[in-house]
Amino acid sequence: MKKIGIVANLKKKNAKSIVKELSRWLVKKGKTVILDEESAAGIKGKNRPLSIQKIASQADLLISLGGDGTLLRVGRVKNIDRVPILGVNLGGLGFITEIGYSEIYKELTKILAGNFKTEERMRLDVKIAKKGRKETKFIVLNELVLAKRSIARLLHLEIFIDRNYVTTYQADGLIVSTPTGSTGHSLSAGGPIMEASLEGIILTPICPHTLANRPLIIPANKEVQVKTKPVTRTRDVCATMDGQVVVNLSVDETVSIKKAPAKLKLIVSPRRNYYQVLREKLCWGERGHSSYA
Repeated sequence: MKKIGIVANLKKKNAKSIVKELSRWLVKKGKTVILDEESAAGIKGKNRPLSIQKIASQADLLISLGGDGTLLRVGRVKNIDRVPILGVNLGGLGFITEIGYSEIYKELTKILAGNFKTEERMRLDVKIAKKGRKETKFIVLNELVLAKRSIARLLHLEIFIDRNYVTTYQADGLIVSTPTGSTGHSLSAGGPIMEASLEGIILTPICPHTLANRPLIIPANKEVQVKTKPVTRTRDVCATMDGQVVVNLSVDETVSIKKAPAKLKLIVSPRRNYYQVLREKLCWGERGHSSYA
């Protein structure tokens, strides 16, 4: 590994000094450090900052410094699948940023020596289309949320799977989630937890008017189409990708969701497994300790 990309959330406490310290450490190891444009703000360096897209095409390793939100921003980059990503949480542990800053130099020493394990995470392709208008496309790592922006009225959302009509949700909204996103907004709305290494698409209605409308898991090779029925006043309806990108919707627009062809390559902690992170983040209590010989 020669070129190391760094993407940081400088709003995190001490983030700027951490980027400087980490960059110096990597340079001493003989590595070339590439900062993205936001991370380089206010940090003097010889190398010209690049977009995350360009870093993904050049770096041998990408370090995401911040939290789950920072990694979600990285995870939406189209060609990010070619580079392994180390997610470092500058606060508490996250669901997808398992490594704390206190561990970073110990972990990086192993990673730079080629001693690391990656886990592939499924992403979603989202397409918003309307007759007579150019379609817009997005990639999401966690979820797409269709909901009202302000007025608390029911949405009427027609659901199709592979263009076969399934049902019409009368609800406050709908969450379409990946397994990685199953522990996020979908979980808060009563959705199931899927182990992140699995493949599948989760549909979780938000406060459905009909109790029979329950969360639904479908195979990853299926395509979901969502249409807003005319009965819904659409001027306040929006699609939110990973809680960070918002697009307003209008009448007759169709939102299509399917598995993205390229996955995210995430470096995982050798000392924590998925279930340990679940226990810590969801505060699952344990009455006793079990061990297996």
